[in-house]
Amino acid sequence: MTSSLEKANKKGALKRFFHVEWGPFWILIKMLLANALSFDWKGNKKKVIIKAVTGVLGFAAVIAISYLFFYLCVQFSIFSLLSAVPMSVPSIIVNVLLIFSFLGSLGRVTDDLYFANDNKVLLTLPTNGNTLFLSRLAVCFLNTYLKALKLEVPFLIGYFVASGYPLYMCFAIFPIWAIIDMVLLLLASLLSVPNYYLKRFLKTHPLANALTISVFITLLLSLCGFLIGIIPDKIDIFSNWGPYFAIIQSGLTFYTKELSFFFETSKVYLGGFT
Repeated sequence: MTSSLEKANKKGALKRFFHVEWGPFWILIKMLLANALSFDWKGNKKKVIIKAVTGVLGFAAVIAISYLFFYLCVQFSIFSLLSAVPMSVPSIIVNVLLIFSFLGSLGRVTDDLYFANDNKVLLTLPTNGNTLFLSRLAVCFLNTYLKALKLEVPFLIGYFVASGYPLYMCFAIFPIWAIIDMVLLLLASLLSVPNYYLKRFLKTHPLANALTISVFITLLLSLCGFLIGIIPDKIDIFSNWGPYFAIIQSGLTFYTKELSFFFETSKVYLGGFT
């Protein structure tokens, strides 16, 4: 009897620990999303419609630019002598965008969960911490996904069209990218704990903060100097394209061989496993 009671108590404690109040959850989502996106359908329908139309036009514009870019790359054989752009090219571009997106998500999750001024007010609402935590993550996910719809997703659709991918890939990329953003957001939420302590340490130690910024700027300037240094004094791509083509091929080979993790994982959204 005692054993059954202990099991019931443990089960109840576990349920309370992970309990989410779905009614307040959706209310918090609406509040936080309206604040994050400055979205007020009842107050200013015209502004919302203009914003939506602008977003659709921007989406189409990125697709067109992406398609034109890859089409010209094929016509001028910039990345390959074959009539196609190697998968490693969009993989590099999109993975760089993903890294910046992840860093932005990490900073946003850390600020929203630990430093947001409205957390004290939201905690006074008739709900629990799990509900507030999950609603914060949900809004961060929606923000990240909406930003991806402005750049990464239409960029990939342009690549799919230019490369002759099946039509279903242009639709499949939407749920695929949603899953990618979810996974990265979960990783960001885990890393937000050490990031919180790091940010709090730097805020309370101005000297360490200044030193960190100085090191970062020095590394950034060194990288810029290195990139400028490898640029030849005389660039003649029209009459002497061979050496530049060889450098591009070496760079793509290095990426696919030495950075194979990034290349292989990018096949998830590039249709490499279909």
